[in-house]
Amino acid sequence: MKSVAVLKVGRDYGVALLDLKIAGLREVAGRVDKYRQVLDSIQTDVAEALPHLGGLYALDIALEDAVGRRYFARLLVSDGIVHYVVLTSPKNSLRGVLKRLTAQGWALLVLVEKKSLKTSPPSETDVQ
Repeated sequence: MKSVAVLKVGRDYGVALLDLKIAGLREVAGRVDKYRQVLDSIQTDVAEALPHLGGLYALDIALEDAVGRRYFARLLVSDGIVHYVVLTSPKNSLRGVLKRLTAQGWALLVLVEKKSLKTSPPSETDVQ
């Protein structure tokens, strides 16, 4: 995963899914099992910083945007209310989605992106 975001939601399950649709994501029948260990690891790391996440039920879903980019979400639910969402992307494509979700009232708590450094070999004009 190259991008991971933790969002505070506090909405009913149906309303949270509607918010995701409005943000341009739709639920797809994807293989979330392949990413379950990654989501478990992320949730464990986040639970160290936010200990009250431990007692919530986790529901994993696969999402896709209009361009076909895949996203994986872990909804942390209690009594039909989605309290938090851990949204992940194999590519650095979360910024636009996060902007639309925060405009709908979701609060961004944590955003971690893995950036690659571009290095070029030294050229003859470089100062030594």
